[in-house]
Amino acid sequence: MAAENSTYKDYEDCLSTLVRMGSNKQDIIELLDHEKEHFEKAVELGYKPKYGIRMVPDAPPLVIAGYIDFEGKVPEGQDMIDILLAPKQPGPDDLNLAEKIQAELRQLGKRQPGK
Repeated sequence: MAAENSTYKDYEDCLSTLVRMGSNKQDIIELLDHEKEHFEKAVELGYKPKYGIRMVPDAPPLVIAGYIDFEGKVPEGQDMIDILLAPKQPGPDDLNLAEKIQAELRQLGKRQPGK
């Protein structure tokens, strides 16, 4: 079966759905606690985040990754960097993407007239 992305409106909805599907509750809590820090920073900055899970939905599902998706406006630039770096221990993907965005912002700064 192929991997699928699913989104959930909040922490409890995501947790209860995955546990009902047979996921290990403690593993899901650890994953969601990390994503919660991204989620809360996004809300603080005025965005409408949703919890996202990439999984193979067998019984029990094989959870591949957690992420934050957005309803409406998607953060860019410094807002996205702040969201990516919100957890006390950002993951390797968080750090890599934040670094990429920072490099792009530096390049844009160099291209502006008068700089």
